[in-house]
Amino acid sequence: MNFVKKFFKHPWIIIVFSIALTGFLGFFLKDLTIENTIRMFFPKNDESYTRLTKTEDEFGSMISLGISIESKSGSILTPENIQVIKNITDQALKVKYVEDVDSLTHIDYVCNQDGAISASQLIPDDDYDESGNYIGSKEMLARLKDRLNEWDDIYSRVIIDDNYTGTQIQVTLEPKGEEQIAFESADEEYTKAKKALKEAVSAKTADTETIASLKAAVKEAKKNRTAAKKATYKAKGDSVRNQEVLDNIRAITEKELAGKNLTYKFYGDPSLSENSKSFMLSDLTRLIPLVAIVLLITLYFSFHTLEGTFLPLLTVLMATVCSCGLMALLHETFTLVSSVIPVALIASGSAYGIHVLTHYYNELNDVEGELTKEIYEDAVFRGLKEVSKAVLLAALTTAVGFASLVTSPIECLHSFAVFMAIGVVFALLFSVIFIPALILVKPYKRAYRRTPLEKLSERVRRRIDLAHQRRGGKTAEEASGETTYAIYRFFCGTPARLIIFTVAILTIAITGFRLINIDTALVNYFPRSSEFRQNLDYVDEHYAGTNSTYFLISGKEDGDVTNPELLTAVDEMQQYLLATYPDKIGKIASFTTFIKRVNQVWHDPATAEIAGMASGGQDESGISSFGDDAFSSFGEGAGSSDVTSGSEESVSSFGDDAFASFGDGASSAEEVSSFGDDAFASFGESDSLSNGESETSAEDAGSANPPVDFVDPNIAYKAGLEQTKTAEEILNLLNTAYIEAGGKNASFEKVFEQFQKQLNYKGLAYYE
Repeated sequence: MNFVKKFFKHPWIIIVFSIALTGFLGFFLKDLTIENTIRMFFPKNDESYTRLTKTEDEFGSMISLGISIESKSGSILTPENIQVIKNITDQALKVKYVEDVDSLTHIDYVCNQDGAISASQLIPDDDYDESGNYIGSKEMLARLKDRLNEWDDIYSRVIIDDNYTGTQIQVTLEPKGEEQIAFESADEEYTKAKKALKEAVSAKTADTETIASLKAAVKEAKKNRTAAKKATYKAKGDSVRNQEVLDNIRAITEKELAGKNLTYKFYGDPSLSENSKSFMLSDLTRLIPLVAIVLLITLYFSFHTLEGTFLPLLTVLMATVCSCGLMALLHETFTLVSSVIPVALIASGSAYGIHVLTHYYNELNDVEGELTKEIYEDAVFRGLKEVSKAVLLAALTTAVGFASLVTSPIECLHSFAVFMAIGVVFALLFSVIFIPALILVKPYKRAYRRTPLEKLSERVRRRIDLAHQRRGGKTAEEASGETTYAIYRFFCGTPARLIIFTVAILTIAITGFRLINIDTALVNYFPRSSEFRQNLDYVDEHYAGTNSTYFLISGKEDGDVTNPELLTAVDEMQQYLLATYPDKIGKIASFTTFIKRVNQVWHDPATAEIAGMASGGQDESGISSFGDDAFSSFGEGAGSSDVTSGSEESVSSFGDDAFASFGDGASSAEEVSSFGDDAFASFGESDSLSNGESETSAEDAGSANPPVDFVDPNIAYKAGLEQTKTAEEILNLLNTAYIEAGGKNASFEKVFEQFQKQLNYKGLAYYE
C-alpha cells in the first residue's frame, strides 16, 4: 500500500506522461503502411514460397492486372476499337513497374515467314501506317479473325471472347521493387563474405593480412546490407507499387475509352489489393464507432456516472493508438489481419478499466460517515489493491493467448499477435495507472456514492417488493442459485448423466469440426453485390477464368524439356485435366501447346514449295530465322541448374507470363491463361517435335544435307487440297470425320475439326 501511495503521489505527472506517450506514438500513425497483397499471407520460409520466387526468377512475374474491354454493341474487332487497344497497350508498356503487356495488338503468333517458322505479331507491322495507326481493311480484319481461329488453344477466351465482343489485356507487374532487389543482393554478398571468413578461419592456412581483409569485407557487406534494409523500409511496398500501376493504367484506359462505344473492367492482384484496402477501411470506420457506442451505452447503464462511462473507453482508445503507432514506428505494415486490432482491443481491453472502476465504487459505498480527502484516497487505493492482481492475471492470459499466434507460419499473423498483445498490456497499464490518477485529481466531494435503498422512490420500491414475492420470498441470489443448481442436477446430477452429457458435447463438437468449411480464397470475402466480385464473375463466365494454378514439372537431365516422352506425358496430363474437369478448367496452355503449333505450321501444305530450297542455299530447317524472340537457341546452354524441364500450368484468363523465358532453366510454362511474351526461347540441347520426327539444331541446319529418301508430305497434301472432290469422296471424308469425332456424341466443331485434319488443312493433322 505504501508503494502505491508513493507511486500516485503526483497523479498529474502520470496523466501528462500517459497523454504524451499516446501523442508521441500516435504521431507515427500517419506513416502506417497498409499492405493487402495476397503474398503477405504466404509463409516466407515455406518450400512453396521459395518455389514461387524461384519460378518467377526463371519464368517471369506472376503478378497480373487484367483489363476486360467490351463493346456495347457489335464486334470488338473494328479498326477504331483495335486502335484503342493498341494505344492502351503502348502506353501501359511505358508505365513504371510494368514488366510486360499482352493484348490483341501485342502477342506472339507462330507462322511460316519467308520459308522459316517465325514468332511474329498476331497483327503484323504491315497492318499499321507510318504513324502507327491500325489501317484495318476488310482483308486485314478477315486475316485477323482467321489467325484467332487458327490457334484457338491460345487465343480463344484468353485475349478474345467467344462472340468477338470483348478482349482482354494482361499487364504483368514486376514482382519486386528496386530496393528489395538491392537488399537481396546485399544480403547474398553479406552471406558469402561471412562464409569466406569462416572457411578461412577454419582452415587455419590464411595469414593475418588475409583474415583482416576478409573481416573488412564482412564489415563492409554488413554495412551495405543494413543500408539496403533501411531503404526497403522507406521504399514503396507491394501494395503501393501495385496501386500506382493500377491508377496509371486506369487513367490511360479511361482517357482512351472516353466517348467510345466501349466499357472496361479491372481485376487481378492489384485490383484485389485495392478493394481489400477499401473494404478494410470501410469496416474500421463503421465498426470502431459502433463498438464504442455499444460500450458507452453499456457503461452508462452500469455506472450512471461520467467517469464510469468514458474512462474505460478512453483507456482502450489510448491503448489502440499506442499499439498501432508502435507498428508504424517499427515499420510494420498494417494488414487485413491487423485491422482486427482496434475493434478487438476496444472489446476486450475495456474490461480492465471496468473492473478498476467497479472496485472503486464498491469501496466508496462501504465508506460510512463524512467523506474526507484522506478517506477518499484510501478508498481509491484499497479498490486498486483488491483488483490489481485479478486484472493483471486476466491481461496476462489474454496477452499470452494472442502472442501464441507467433508460432503460425503466416507472417502477417506474427505482427497481429505481437501488437495485439502489446495493446492488451497498454490497456492494462492505462487502466491501473491512468484511471486511478484521474480519479485522484477529481474533487473528492464530487465522488459518486450510491443512494441507499430508503431514498429510492416509492415506485421503484414497489417493483422490488413485487419481484421479491415472485421469487417466493427469496433474494435474487438465492433464487438464481436454486435455478442454476437445478440445471446442474438435470445434466450432471449422477455419474451416468455426467458421462452422457460429456459424450453428447464431444459428439457435437467433433461433428461440427468436420463440417467446418475452410475457405482461404480472398475473393469470397467480398459480397457478390460488390463491383469487384461482379467483374470476376463476368470474366469467369465470358473468358477462361481468373484463378491460376501452376505446375512445374522438372526433368533430371539438361534438355529433358525436348524429350518426346516428357512432352507426351505433359500433353496427356493436359488433355486428361480438360476432359475430367470441363466445368472447372477454362483453358490450359503448356510448352507442348507451342510444340504442336510449330509442328502444325511446319506441315502446313502451303509451305510445300520449301521442299527443294537446300540446293538454292536456303535454310532447310527453317528454324534458324526465328528472330529475336523465338526458338533462337536450340543448342547448348538451353538447360542449366537443377530445373531443366518443367511445365507451369494455370487456370486463369490473364495469368502470368505464359510460355516466357524457357532459357536459363529450360523449363516449360504450362498455364491456362497468359498470352505469352517474347516466348519460345531456348528449348534445350536436343529438340524434337511430334510424331517422333527429329529436327536438327539451328546451329547445324545450314550444313546438314536432307535425307535422300525424304519425301515432303506437304506436297501431297497441297495437291489434295487443290483437287476437285466428287460428292462421294466428300461424303466419305465426312463419314470418317463423324466416326473419328465420336459418332452420335460428336459436336459439329469436333466433326469439322476431323474433316480438316483429313485434308491437313493448315497443317491441322500435325497439331500434336
